[in-house]
Amino acid sequence: MKKKLILIVLLIFIVIALMIFIFHIDKYNTEEENKVSSSSKEDEEKIKEEQELIDVFNKNCKITVYLNSDVSDEEVENIKNELNKKNYISSIELISSEDALEDLKGRFSDNENIFEGMEDVLPTSYELRIKFETIEDVMNDEYIEKIKEELEEVSNIKKVSSNDETMKSIYENYGIEALKDALENGPDSLQKYEIKNNAENNT
Repeated sequence: MKKKLILIVLLIFIVIALMIFIFHIDKYNTEEENKVSSSSKEDEEKIKEEQELIDVFNKNCKITVYLNSDVSDEEVENIKNELNKKNYISSIELISSEDALEDLKGRFSDNENIFEGMEDVLPTSYELRIKFETIEDVMNDEYIEKIKEELEEVSNIKKVSSNDETMKSIYENYGIEALKDALENGPDSLQKYEIKNNAENNT
């Protein structure tokens, strides 16, 4: 009888230990599944944001090439033909001196008179949209710098400038929504993101 009692107690102990073991295994598996699920979701969100950023840069990042002041109409066309050979350029728009002046007048409509006599001062330029295929193209400064260096070698191009650094700075400091907001509504729209950042840093 005593042996049976010992065996029953031992059996109960084994069953309880087995149940505890199974419970911990299930709990561990559930936690691991949750980690994988959370990690997978974070990866998906990161990939989605990176693709969105690539799209924003493809649409809004531009390089402006300013032409020599004494360039002829034929040379302007030759430059365009040369630019068309560059596979990293998605679109080319000619900005004449007159167009550039009208753009300035539009931006400073309250002070149009300050631009009197500048009709022949502003250079003719080409505004180029650049192709970005990967997030490395977007975030690596060398990508645009190499393009700019190559464009500076084209005959009758005097100066090359771009807006990629400004776009990257906005994205890195405020995020992609702030970047899209600034591109659509101007830099003044960043004030609310700056206020939000300051509030979060002070909490």
